[in-house]
Order: sequence, then C-alpha cells, then structure tokens
Amino acid sequence: MFGFLLLPVVLLVVTLLPSGAAVWYARRRDVNMQKLAENAGARSTMVSTVVFGVMMTLTFAAMTYTVFTGQPLLTLPRIEVTPGEGFFGGMAQGAVVGGMIGGLATIVGSLLSFMRANRRREMRNR
Repeated sequence: MFGFLLLPVVLLVVTLLPSGAAVWYARRRDVNMQKLAENAGARSTMVSTVVFGVMMTLTFAAMTYTVFTGQPLLTLPRIEVTPGEGFFGGMAQGAVVGGMIGGLATIVGSLLSFMRANRRREMRNR
C-alpha cells in the first residue's frame, strides 16, 4: 500500500520542483513574477492554473481512495522483469543504462554551457 501512496507523492513533488526552481531563479534575477504572469495574459495564466489544480485534485482523490479502502484505484497486471531475459529484461537494462548516460550528458552539457557563458561574460566586461 505504501507504494500506491508514494508514487503520487513523488509525481507531485516532481511536478512542483521545476516551478519551484523557476521561481527561485527568477528571484535571483530580480524578475517580478506577478508582472510576468500579468504580461502572459489572464487566459493563459488561468488555463495553466486550472489544469494544475484539476490534476492535483485528481491525484489526491486517488490517494484518498487508496487510504480509505486499502486497495489501489487501478489494479495493474504484475510483470516479472529478469535483467537480460526477454523483451522487458532487455528494455529495463537499456532504460537504466540510457538514463545514466543521459544524466551524465546533461551534467557535462550544463557545465560546458556554464563555462562558455562565463567566458563570453568576461570577454564583454573587458
């Protein structure tokens, strides 16, 4: 049962992290988030707020069902994955190796981009 509750919590946290990071970055750069939202237009701001609110409400409704009944909202078929055996085993191995390579590429790319931006900034300040 803990897994059925942990997954929605993790999904909510993963959803909130990018917006939290964006707000933190905007504050560091002295960006007025209120003015930015106003410039985006009321309709655009309202639609994104309503969509997020509906998804959050549905996620908590599913969690509430699980808490009160002790059963998941949807019963998923059980899939056995043995690394290196069959389609799912190979897919699992490829996913974890590819994920690690992608993560490392992201780190290296971010560092290179940061160093390039610093060099450009230093060249402009000379």
